[in-house]
Amino acid sequence: MRNSIFCTFTLGLLLAGTLLKAQNDGIFLGPSLYAPTPSSVHIWWHVKEAMSAHQVEYGTNKKKLDQQVILNENTAYPHIELTGLQAGTAYFYRVKSGDISSEIFSFKLPEPDKPFRMVFWSDNQGGFETFRDKTVPLMMEQKPDLLLTAGDLVSDGAQYTHWVDHLYGPARELIRTVPWYPVRGNHDYSEDNDLCYDMLPLPNNDHYYAVSYGPLRLVIIDSNNDSDAQWEWLDEQLNSDAWKNAKYRLVAFHHPAFNSLWDSPDNDGRALYRTKLVPMIEGAYGDMVINGHMHAYERLRRLMGNDEFIEYVIIGGAGGTLDTVKVYQWPFSVIQYSTHHILVADIDDEKMLLKMIELDTDKVLDVFMIPANKVKAAEKEKAE
Repeated sequence: MRNSIFCTFTLGLLLAGTLLKAQNDGIFLGPSLYAPTPSSVHIWWHVKEAMSAHQVEYGTNKKKLDQQVILNENTAYPHIELTGLQAGTAYFYRVKSGDISSEIFSFKLPEPDKPFRMVFWSDNQGGFETFRDKTVPLMMEQKPDLLLTAGDLVSDGAQYTHWVDHLYGPARELIRTVPWYPVRGNHDYSEDNDLCYDMLPLPNNDHYYAVSYGPLRLVIIDSNNDSDAQWEWLDEQLNSDAWKNAKYRLVAFHHPAFNSLWDSPDNDGRALYRTKLVPMIEGAYGDMVINGHMHAYERLRRLMGNDEFIEYVIIGGAGGTLDTVKVYQWPFSVIQYSTHHILVADIDDEKMLLKMIELDTDKVLDVFMIPANKVKAAEKEKAE
């Protein structure tokens, strides 16, 4: 695990300011929109003390929030799913716990049959000032419809103040109006501390999940949890009709199978994933794998047979100290940049067009395209 040094006094000032603002709003952290589908979204927030009455009030008229979902669970970390939503419609909402409530915010789920934009980031861990001052503003400039992270959102997931100062404080304006897909990194997770499950919930608070959004099938796995149950679940997902019929198939997890840069010469990727996970994804003809962990940008392209290829993209440049040491140079590595960045994807029925943008210069340093409707190997063999 990487080591980071933080100034306790500065963190205390930042925490006090963030919490004072949250207290004035009536909610300590959040709300945060996550794990959307074209007709649903989850909403998370945090209040100071556990209580048993929580609700989301929402509607299409800001002056009349005429729908509500109630959660009667004794918790300080409520999360509620809104269902039956209409993509393309602007919704207004506020969250309530007991007699305290948030301000009214809004969101709009992108229409799945029209072009939409996703922004990807990872590894703001260890660099929350960069994340706050550069990464988040640049992501907001892109006007994303959806967001995805590849993990390591905080330096130590067992420390409450890190969730405040590294993630929910800097990103509050963004993730309360734009839904995001969370992925857990090793710094977010601790085997002997359950705070990650409270502060970074996943659907059903499980380790992994899968969703479809228009032409995109997205499979999220937890690379902190190499359990047989997860491998069995992944095998089911990669053989499902939702995966096979998707125009774009994306798998996201934190630890890469291949990486060419690190902070020392002793890590070129996770060997277990090269022998187990990579054959599963490539055998199912995935289009792209998104990873973090390496604090730099790298895109690797591997041929899978029958002229099909898969992109492995490492996007660990949202703020953490950059990796510059070259380790084993994988022969299928296309491009590497040791710089802070985000990745932007414009998705329509014909293609995913992706570009990596450098934070300090706003320059586009990499552009690549994934075509839709890639022919599966079985279909090619049948045609031949």
